[in-house]
Amino acid sequence: MGKAFASEGLSGSMIYSQNCYDALSHAFSWRLLDTCGAADLKGVASVPEDEVNSIDKEIAYFQSEVAAARYLGATTGAGASADDADTRLAEIQRRVPPAKRAPADDSEIYNATAVPADMMTNVDDGAQAEAT
Repeated sequence: MGKAFASEGLSGSMIYSQNCYDALSHAFSWRLLDTCGAADLKGVASVPEDEVNSIDKEIAYFQSEVAAARYLGATTGAGASADDADTRLAEIQRRVPPAKRAPADDSEIYNATAVPADMMTNVDDGAQAEAT
């Protein structure tokens, strides 16, 4: 999914998800369903804040309610319990760290959490940080 998003953005992520759920329709497994669900959670988190309610098909595809319904539909379509699906999806949401939603604009963001605090120094007016 990461490669799909990196090379094709939300369109690539959507194709990855569609292929994942298509594979489930041929041979259901909880493991594959969980993979599809986790990929969708990453897709949900990658939608820019200012576009969450957009009508673009990729953004609509990755709205959290739509992704959850897709997961539930795949489960019940295979004859499994909706309660089991809810429990598993909640566990995936707990395990997959919530990614920060993509910024609303293309401004450059410095990810200070990736650099240990003792390696940080303030530069210029404090708007930028870099490792020393």
